[in-house]
Amino acid sequence: MDTAVMNFRYYLLGVFVLLALSISCDRGVKERTIDSKVLSTIDFSNLDAAAKEGVLDSLYRGAMEEENSCTARVYLLELATKFDKNEKEQRLLKLLNRVRTYSKEASDSLSLARSFEFLGGYYENKLQFDSTYFFYQQAGKWYRSLNDSVKIGEMALGKASILYDFGFYTEAEVETIRVLRYVNRAQNPMMIYESYQLLGLVLCELKSFEESLNYYRLTQNELQLMQDEGVFNQEDWELAYGALYNNFGGLYEVNTDYEQAIAYYQMGLDIVGDNEEYPALYSALLNNMHFSRMKNNDTIGVLPQLKKAEAIRLNSGSTQEVVVSKLTIGQYYHKTGQTEAALKYFHDAYDLAVAFNSDYDQKEALRFLAEHDASNKARFAVEYVRILDNIQVTERLARNKFARIAYETEEMINKNELLKERNRRITLIAALVVGVLMFLLVILRLRSRNKQLLLMQKQQDANQQIYQLVIEQQFKTQNAKLDERNRIAKELHDGIVNRIFTTRFNLMQLETTAEANKELLVQELCKAEEEVRAISHKLVSQQFLKDQTFEEVVKKLLELQQNEFGTRFELSVDRGIVWESIPTAVKMHLYRILQEALQNVNKYSHAKNCSIWILKVQDKIKLRISDDGIGFDTQKTKRGLGLKNLAERVGEIQGEFVLESAEGEGTLLEIVF
Repeated sequence: MDTAVMNFRYYLLGVFVLLALSISCDRGVKERTIDSKVLSTIDFSNLDAAAKEGVLDSLYRGAMEEENSCTARVYLLELATKFDKNEKEQRLLKLLNRVRTYSKEASDSLSLARSFEFLGGYYENKLQFDSTYFFYQQAGKWYRSLNDSVKIGEMALGKASILYDFGFYTEAEVETIRVLRYVNRAQNPMMIYESYQLLGLVLCELKSFEESLNYYRLTQNELQLMQDEGVFNQEDWELAYGALYNNFGGLYEVNTDYEQAIAYYQMGLDIVGDNEEYPALYSALLNNMHFSRMKNNDTIGVLPQLKKAEAIRLNSGSTQEVVVSKLTIGQYYHKTGQTEAALKYFHDAYDLAVAFNSDYDQKEALRFLAEHDASNKARFAVEYVRILDNIQVTERLARNKFARIAYETEEMINKNELLKERNRRITLIAALVVGVLMFLLVILRLRSRNKQLLLMQKQQDANQQIYQLVIEQQFKTQNAKLDERNRIAKELHDGIVNRIFTTRFNLMQLETTAEANKELLVQELCKAEEEVRAISHKLVSQQFLKDQTFEEVVKKLLELQQNEFGTRFELSVDRGIVWESIPTAVKMHLYRILQEALQNVNKYSHAKNCSIWILKVQDKIKLRISDDGIGFDTQKTKRGLGLKNLAERVGEIQGEFVLESAEGEGTLLEIVF
């Protein structure tokens, strides 16, 4: 497909994304839905400059209309990463400042820390290192509040690099040590490697040769570990080792051990190889190695190599690198007695340093010119003194500025900590007051609840007592009625029946001529005897059943059961039982047994369910009563009056009595007769 067509399609995609993020109105209220993940759907690398510019402009305008929200802050930060720091810098700056403002309004510590970090990177790219230092300091402060040790280390490392570049080596050492205090190798091995290398450079400048050498060796160990772990690709590995060997060489050069310096520079050159791949590092190694050779009084073939390094730097290096090459070549010419050539190179270096506004490079050039340029010695000497004063003033101002930034940030941190501490105290006091009030409220509520429970318990006890009294009274009434009927029945049976029998017997002994009348009277007396006996038995039976079947009597008994535990009673009667064939006395005993067992369930079981089965087992009847209550230990619990009564009644009907129970497992009672 044609490239222009592809670019146009990507441009349309960007416009579509913009429309997807546009304002949607609902009842006149503007609502926006944005998602930072949308940005990942746009392949900016495949857009040409015009298409990319159009998409970014559209996204930027839409983003700047977003109201403050967590999603908006994340989106604005993500969009900021899409802008080239060298292009349209004002848009990037506005995005970051908008995030910073929104984050402060929302007390969003993470977004605020990230916005400060991005702003530091923005100003570092513009070489405005005082602003860079300020924003890294602020970012570090907020990352500290978030306990993000890795980010704290990153910000400290960024500040340490700036301090090193400004020549504040002691301060740089302090910041680098802070990195190692906050970050360990497991968290970020690359940061450990960079910290070791920076400490080596700092200690070299502080003339601490052995300590510097030790940190370079630690750097080398870290490189080897990361190489074994596959962190580096081949290009990164070559650059890292080339830079490390250059630093080793520089350390030995400062210590005037030129043989070792040359050896390390050569090792770096062997790794870097072709100068076209890494021109800056290659030219530095080349310049430094042959400078050390010159300092070691070996000038054979040095000049061509120094000029080769200069040519590389003139082609692709920075102005400062070109100045360094010219100063080095000037020193070579001076060492070999070529004063005019040396002066020319030092003049060129000075002019470039002036244009570059580098006081340090001007100082190096002026020191030589003030000493060896006879015709301009006085002018250069004055200029040299001025530059020295200027450097001192600049360093003092910069040092004071960095110190002030650090101090103000610490003051802000301290104030925030004081505010936090005060807020914590207020919160703690408020929490204690609320806690005490809640505690008192709970105590009062518990007391009130306890009183209610006590009243309910007393009411339940009273109800239970009333219920027991009613049941006992019913038992007494029923027993009294039964006893009275039994007495009447017995009187009828034992008294009147016997008298009729005696009268009938005596009548049968009389001799009479009216034998037919006599026989008729005897038969009438027999009938009266049978009728009285039937009435006697009927009195006993009707008292118990009251014209109801035994099953109906049992059901009515269950319906009357109630207790404080809300026990649910269920009855199951075998239809194969012929109750008419069972003597009334047996049925009465069975009824009393069931009555006694249910009374025990109501008193002691705490059961939710109680099941009663009356079953026919071959030629016998089985009464089975089971509950799911608290049970009891049959070995420990003494047999009370209720259990004794049960046992006696079971004995009277010549039955078998089985009781099974355990604590927490309910109770089972079985009677077979």
